[in-house]
Amino acid sequence: MIHLEDDIFFDGKNCLYNDDETEKVLNVKLLKLDRLENFGVPIEYMYVVFASCTDGFISRSKGWTIYGKTDIDNADKIVILFDETMSLREYLEALVEILDLAIKTSKKPFIYHAYERGNMRTRTMLDKVVNSWFDQVGGVLVYYTKYPDVSGYYRPHGMNYEPYVQQAVYTQDLPNHFFLQIDKLQNISNKTIRRQLRNNSILLYNDTFYAEIDNEEYIYMVLNAIAPTNVEFYNNLGVRYIPFPNTGALAYAKKAQFENPIIKQYVKPEFSPFIVTTSKITQQLNTETIKCKQSSVDKLDDGENVLIGILTTEDVDLAQPALIKQDGKSKVVYIWEQEAADTGKYITNISVPNKDPDTTLNLPTAMMVMSNCNCANDPNGLCLPKVEYVVAKLSVASPNMQRIYGGEVSDGAVLMEDVLIGTKQLIEYAVSVNKPIAICIPYGSNINSHDGTDALEQMLNKYSRMQGVTLITSTGEEGDKNLHSRVTIDETSTKTLKIPKDNQNIVGCLWAKYPGGLQASIYNLQKKDKYSLESPAVIAIGQGKIYTTGIKISADNGSPLIYFRLENVDAGDWNIDINLDHPDRGIVDMWISNTELNNGAVFRGGDPFVTIPSLGNIPHMMCVGAYDDHALTTTRESGRGYTREDDVVPACVVQAAHMKVAVDDNVSATLNGANVALAIMAGQAAAVYSIVNKKNMQYLPNTPTMTFFLTANLDQVDTVEYPNRQQGYGIFNLQNLKDWLLTNGVI
Repeated sequence: MIHLEDDIFFDGKNCLYNDDETEKVLNVKLLKLDRLENFGVPIEYMYVVFASCTDGFISRSKGWTIYGKTDIDNADKIVILFDETMSLREYLEALVEILDLAIKTSKKPFIYHAYERGNMRTRTMLDKVVNSWFDQVGGVLVYYTKYPDVSGYYRPHGMNYEPYVQQAVYTQDLPNHFFLQIDKLQNISNKTIRRQLRNNSILLYNDTFYAEIDNEEYIYMVLNAIAPTNVEFYNNLGVRYIPFPNTGALAYAKKAQFENPIIKQYVKPEFSPFIVTTSKITQQLNTETIKCKQSSVDKLDDGENVLIGILTTEDVDLAQPALIKQDGKSKVVYIWEQEAADTGKYITNISVPNKDPDTTLNLPTAMMVMSNCNCANDPNGLCLPKVEYVVAKLSVASPNMQRIYGGEVSDGAVLMEDVLIGTKQLIEYAVSVNKPIAICIPYGSNINSHDGTDALEQMLNKYSRMQGVTLITSTGEEGDKNLHSRVTIDETSTKTLKIPKDNQNIVGCLWAKYPGGLQASIYNLQKKDKYSLESPAVIAIGQGKIYTTGIKISADNGSPLIYFRLENVDAGDWNIDINLDHPDRGIVDMWISNTELNNGAVFRGGDPFVTIPSLGNIPHMMCVGAYDDHALTTTRESGRGYTREDDVVPACVVQAAHMKVAVDDNVSATLNGANVALAIMAGQAAAVYSIVNKKNMQYLPNTPTMTFFLTANLDQVDTVEYPNRQQGYGIFNLQNLKDWLLTNGVI
């Protein structure tokens, strides 16, 4: 008699005993496997398979060590083969040797049993013994069954050796399919692994970031070209259908609703939302009084029958004098307040509140004031007395989505999908009143390809080609923040990420510019333990975790990429080692969370170029940067181009430093920032629209045409080569624009 566990004994043949009963274990008939693939095994694991095999199995199963024929001491993939059946004694002998190897090598064994378990007794004495052994080494037992309902295997019954914790996992997947699914479960507890593997739902996307989204979270999916356009189809699935005519469509629902296999064939092949934020307009209040500019009554570029649109999460200060018409009515004629997806509250007939204006200008209010150029020291100053404003007030992205895809939580961060919806709402209003519109889109993200190829960006790009629509964004203010690093690789290159304090949440991405193999790992310089970012994983480190999507190939542009997230990791310097499988040089760009979603993490020696946030890289959007005509240079913080693929951005820069504007009759403010430049150019576009409107042109300019008009006659410094990464094609000058419009018959 051999003592196995508690009061359970083995008779040396085919029976287990305890004081009350005998359990006879019959030989099991093993499945014949044709081959096992040569999987890469995470360093802390070993894979073991009990099976029978067909002829030629050994030659086809490269990388697997055959138990009993080859030494297994250094093996990470072991197959234990039997002719057809396996006895209890043979099973226990092999199992003990595997457990001994696991203890000696400190590896966690995944043991796959390739025989039909579904027609055998549940929760036996043998189960209790093996479960206890494997719990001690952190291993996972896996049993094959063709039966989908295995709930009985997890429920205790009335036998006297109960209760015990069932550690095993039952699967309908054969070994190759099973091992493919577990790569992303690295370096977390065996109990967590079992819990995840027992989850019967198959995620729509096998992605470590996507897996972190709660099933009750409302999310968007980008629908593909073959997706049904019948609203009833989506209603039957509990999903909201959001069409963008001639552009594409989104679906919106709780995450759990998308775990329906029917939807899988109709969505984008990867889930890649991004959290966008806006840089602030800095301001200093002055006691100097500035009067709003007045326009002559016969001015052509007066903004008549033209709209300027603003996307924001804040309320506009409707009491601001610059936003009130001479007859006392508000220049803000339409506000759409988002409630959920494309549903919201429409506000028209807006009255001016009976209150003093706020003493500071929030972002949407400041942009409206600057677009009308009520600025005492603006060389490009306009006055658009007849222009009107429309606003899309967007919902803030949920804290959970911000943490997974953005970094820290900000009260002004939104989803890119909501930017797209807000833009659609403003354009549809402009079409309904038959007026052209220039829309200020001050948003962008670092966690993005920076080449304008994302599906959501392409949907927005199609709106930029509509006649009478000009979409304008800015270069942002990431140019001096050290949140980007470009690596040109001959051999392994290392970049250091400096994390100034504990318990931060940092999201980052790596994009390889040329096709080929991407290699990347990360480690804390003080601890030296190196963690690969190349395979999908959730890696536990002390009280924190590293999440990595592993290497993916973008469905939008074909580039290799890795997204990673550092959650509650220790402060200090973290090195990222990068290499490429290339005979020649390659380029990898890395970005981490935007300033508004970042508590001070930076790259040591970061690169100021390719720092224009995501939307500024969209091919037909107009992107403008901030220029300081006193320093005769782009402002220090203004983002620099080009795109990741070296397309020229920005289109131009415009004076946007130290701009003095009226706040009320007694207070003025000095404004600075890239979004000042954005607002000024929106005003210039509105002025051009008011001119071409009066000429009854057959087609109103769209964004590419308007960009050409506004940049056709720029100032260029004699000693500077153009285009360049700081100034694009040059420096905007209003008088140059008027001269060009006159010379070319637009005026």
